[in-house]
Amino acid sequence: MLINLIILAGLVFLISCLFIPLNIKMSHKTGLISIPNHRNIHEKPHPCSGGISFAVPVILAELFVILTSHDLIVQHNLTSLIIGSTLILITGIIDDKYNLKARYKLIMQVVISVLMYFLGFKIEQITNPFGTSVPTSIMAFPFTIFWYLIIMNAMNLIDGLDGLATGISFICSMVLMFAGFYYHNPTVLISSMFLASGCLSFLFYNYPPSKIFMGDSGSLFLGFQFASISILGTYQLKGLTTMTLLIPVTVLFVPLLDTVTSVFRRIKNKQNIFHADKQHIHHRMLKMGFSEKMVMLISWFVTLLFAILALGYIFVNRHIMLVLLLILSIVSGALFYYLVKKEFFK
Repeated sequence: MLINLIILAGLVFLISCLFIPLNIKMSHKTGLISIPNHRNIHEKPHPCSGGISFAVPVILAELFVILTSHDLIVQHNLTSLIIGSTLILITGIIDDKYNLKARYKLIMQVVISVLMYFLGFKIEQITNPFGTSVPTSIMAFPFTIFWYLIIMNAMNLIDGLDGLATGISFICSMVLMFAGFYYHNPTVLISSMFLASGCLSFLFYNYPPSKIFMGDSGSLFLGFQFASISILGTYQLKGLTTMTLLIPVTVLFVPLLDTVTSVFRRIKNKQNIFHADKQHIHHRMLKMGFSEKMVMLISWFVTLLFAILALGYIFVNRHIMLVLLLILSIVSGALFYYLVKKEFFK
């Protein structure tokens, strides 16, 4: 099975690589172009729906697994993933084309999140480092919807610099793939392996200076996939595997921190929390004199450090894990305080 998955992942990579140049040409014909404005840092028009290039091959590969697998659980999970992924991909494409108002995009995200909840993708327990996991009970529904919204929008917000979101997504996919393999969760392994292949192929064209942007079609698709894959670990796996929710939280520390600080900043300034601006972490680093490539590499490095910490959840016992979480919380809290008080609220 693993050999077949590696071959399929290779095909996802190759198809994506072939599809991207075609996507670039079609984007100019269909008007899927990002025009420079006050919200972005680019000076030239760019094709802006590159997410199609890797999302479609990933969906097709998952469909192939459904048709060839005899595992009913895998078939159900991947079918649900394909339904949700297709809907969020369409939402992203429409937004790339017509620049949807934030409330309409949010409504679609909520609708798709609710659909996934009723398809079985729900957060039914939260890890308690001191003992057994805590059931979410009646809070399962709001927790699940919030989880989808925060992960999808975190990926959406971080996609403002060449290669930034793509590289972070590749690292997150690799960590989830390892977790799926280690805990014998085929759905997590399959989906994350395909995502890693798609992100790697897109990175060749999205690395600065980029030839194409992933757009909302790509960032929403990736955020949806990460949110869904991590939820799968909470009800299919036992014991420490409920930590799968903490894996994307840890690996995606940079975009999640950016999302939280953006919300606080906009509330303080009495702005709509969905109001686009150029005050994100990567924008601030650019203003400090860092080049686009340097900002990207620093963000990748920080993400890689947190990815290593996330992998530690798999190998350590609960006492050591609690110490790591406390250290992470202290460091994260200190950094959050600095960003909010010293940078974002100036």
